[in-house]
Amino acid sequence: MKRGFTSKREAELFLASVEVSKARGEYIEHAQSRSTVGLLGTAWLARQTHLKPPSLRPVEAAWRNHVEPVWGGTAVADIRKSAVQQWASDLTSGSDAESRKPKSATVVIRAFGVLASILDEAVDDRRILTNPARGVNLPRKVKRQHIYLSHEEVHRLADESKYPTLILILAYCGIRWG
Repeated sequence: MKRGFTSKREAELFLASVEVSKARGEYIEHAQSRSTVGLLGTAWLARQTHLKPPSLRPVEAAWRNHVEPVWGGTAVADIRKSAVQQWASDLTSGSDAESRKPKSATVVIRAFGVLASILDEAVDDRRILTNPARGVNLPRKVKRQHIYLSHEEVHRLADESKYPTLILILAYCGIRWG
């Protein structure tokens, strides 16, 4: 709640704006908007019980390594879209304060997803009106080019192998990436 009005008119205008925002369903309590990302993120992570351990580990790592160090002490009401965009760009380019090493698109997208999910929950809990992370430009994943052996390379590999028949079967009968 704002205090220290310089005039009665200023106080009445503020009260009217609060009443209008309540009527529109847009009122956010000041104390709720001061919750930090660190506090909300820890609780959010604890609620990710639907994820199996192999899926949860990268999410926890993204929280611990990229989101919490930058956003942990920031109140959700103080987060701006431009700051989130700058953070994502810094992670991508490697100009982030943590390591100065560019992160892959997958790492950036996962870290962004953690922050955006926490802020989505803050919107749902009426701590902020809109999610400032929505609409941020993220890096695109680049598909790696598959490299295949030529016929000569396959035969040379088979000749050098202890199991040449196995090499030929795997090479010509459907070995798959992954």
